[in-house]
Amino acid sequence: MRHWLLIIIYLISTFYLSVAFPLVTYALSLALFGLLHVFSELAYIHQRFASLYQSQKVLGIKWTYWIYLYLTLIISLRCVQIGKWISLSKSTWFQLELSLVVLMLGMVFFLIKKENRMSQMRLVIGLMLVSFLIHAFPIEMVLFFSIFHNFTPIFFLWEYRQKSFDHLNYQQQKNFRLYQNSILFAFIMIPILIIKTQPFLWFYPYQLSSLKPWLLETRNIEQHLSVFTLKSWDSAENPYLIISIFSAVVFCQMLHYAVVIHLLPTLQSWLTENDLSSLESPDLNAKNFQDFQALQPKSILNVQKLLLILPLISFFFFQIDFFKARQYYGLFASFHAWIELPLFLSLLLSLQGFSKIKSLSI
Repeated sequence: MRHWLLIIIYLISTFYLSVAFPLVTYALSLALFGLLHVFSELAYIHQRFASLYQSQKVLGIKWTYWIYLYLTLIISLRCVQIGKWISLSKSTWFQLELSLVVLMLGMVFFLIKKENRMSQMRLVIGLMLVSFLIHAFPIEMVLFFSIFHNFTPIFFLWEYRQKSFDHLNYQQQKNFRLYQNSILFAFIMIPILIIKTQPFLWFYPYQLSSLKPWLLETRNIEQHLSVFTLKSWDSAENPYLIISIFSAVVFCQMLHYAVVIHLLPTLQSWLTENDLSSLESPDLNAKNFQDFQALQPKSILNVQKLLLILPLISFFFFQIDFFKARQYYGLFASFHAWIELPLFLSLLLSLQGFSKIKSLSI
């Protein structure tokens, strides 16, 4: 009961802060928890999926080396953009980066067995469609991936459920299903509620959206709307639609931070303690499985404890120059976001070596 009370309090407070103080909530959460969430997510991916990444080979070379090669090119491209060493339009930079992402995803093709031509065809058609969209709508596609990344915890929880769910008793399954559905509801329905009902208007007379975060020079909220919205979405009939969308994505971002920084490490900590951390482990015995509601914050991985100093370091740099710090933060954020896509694609296609995980039908 205590856990549910804490979850409800967090959701209500996050809803209120995202709607009433969208700029303050966005800026402070990014400055304090952005870098921490990046390293927490990378730690979870490494401990959860490293064996799968490293066991695959593409053209005789470990798959991880190909991924790191493309990610190095992407980061290098971003560094050139930040340093303004080459003058190109924003659309061109986005096209170059997303093209590298498509090439990285294309390496998954070599992991598909030759006899599985249906998966090969789906992958090729999908990548061709994405390539067309990238070159036709580069800014919109970058925005799509930026927003989509906030929903990746849904996938991680689904994958976790596929691995352990069948080995739990009825009550444990019920508890986990309830938690998972609650998180899914929060990620999907609450943002839709924010956009549709526009509760931002409740607080508009008080001009709360114009408030700036303490110690951070963020300028006006208009300087940040382009992070999650497009100018074309603005309309005379609904002048507050963009701010409502911005508030909804800020809510998703706050929820994303909470799941990645606390819940995923907690789940991985339990798997490690019960020797279920390896996806290649043939023994999924859950006799020592604790009730999901009994998981405590103290079970967070030691690596996360070492990273607790990151909010202070990150806030310090954001306080010096918010916009420049956000550019450099983007280097870490892009690395941790793009590295997940080949994994998601491989799990969805249920490739050789990933058979321990049940795949979605696509």
